[in-house]
Amino acid sequence: MSFLNFPNRPTVMFDVTDKDHRRWLGDFTRTRSWANCPVKFYNIGAGNNVAQMQLRLLEYYTNQEFKA
Repeated sequence: MSFLNFPNRPTVMFDVTDKDHRRWLGDFTRTRSWANCPVKFYNIGAGNNVAQMQLRLLEYYTNQEFKA
């Protein structure tokens, strides 16, 4: 499936607590393609959008692993 199949994908804020958002970011990390993602992500923050999402994902799993 190519990007052209989703010309009007809704734009949503990345939510690390959303299982689908984590899965789509994981798919992108493995394939380097958003082709199978039905949404476009935006992220409030400075810098690279993907890097910001990956940082939030790392923090999410680190907090689960090392709960206070």
